[in-house]
Amino acid sequence: MRNRLLPLLFACCAVLSGCYELSEPVLDKGAYAPVAGAFSCNNALSGAPASAETFTEQKSGFIFPDYRYTSSDGSEFMFLPLGSNLFAAQMKLKNGRLKIAFVDAPDDKKLFILLPDLMSKGPYLKPLARKSNVQMAGSQVEPGNVRLVGAKADIAAFIRAHDKGFLTVVITCARVPA
Repeated sequence: MRNRLLPLLFACCAVLSGCYELSEPVLDKGAYAPVAGAFSCNNALSGAPASAETFTEQKSGFIFPDYRYTSSDGSEFMFLPLGSNLFAAQMKLKNGRLKIAFVDAPDDKKLFILLPDLMSKGPYLKPLARKSNVQMAGSQVEPGNVRLVGAKADIAAFIRAHDKGFLTVVITCARVPA
């Protein structure tokens, strides 16, 4: 099975109008997330197989470690824990673009990749952005993406304010036994 996870994720962005795009990183340091290893993923919207994906963990530092994860295609992920097994994922793609998605890791056997559902939750997310001093602008690069504009701390606060109620599962992944 080819690696089609990121292309599927971006197709879902266009459908849901829900991928967040950043002009600069919000996270300087990544937290541990239970995503290292091989996964078989499916499109949660259609049920069709999406990809086989492997995430490799890289840890640096001892007392306050920095965790980064590299996907099969070379994209780099850093995670921010939001509570209840939910993480914000800052993705640095091979082309240098930065995106935010969300990962729900309910146990060590599965992952759910979620996106903000701006189609139905926009009336809740837009005031939350204003409260955080963040502007939600249309992407200058990719249709279906929403560019987050504001101070780094304000964007981080906006991202931290997300919970599962604002998000829609777009990809389901099951861990492949070693």
